[in-house]
Amino acid sequence: MVQHLQMWDYICLSQTTENRVIEFVDQQHEHFEDPVQIENACYMPPMSPGYSTKLKKESIIEYAYPEGNYWRNKITEEKEVEEKHD
Repeated sequence: MVQHLQMWDYICLSQTTENRVIEFVDQQHEHFEDPVQIENACYMPPMSPGYSTKLKKESIIEYAYPEGNYWRNKITEEKEVEEKHD
């Protein structure tokens, strides 16, 4: 959603790019249907309508808590470790 804040800032608030900085963290982009696009160190407007926060169905299935595959495996691993220590 940061790309939307940057555009709002430029259009509605500051109307300048001088002294305006927004941090970009390149993580978890692979989980979004419309990940942010960067060109020349600038956020590009999204090509699809919306807030660009829609997660891919595969990611939801994998990471939904507590029934997602990631959490089921993690819980199972933790139980196995506890059993070894008992």
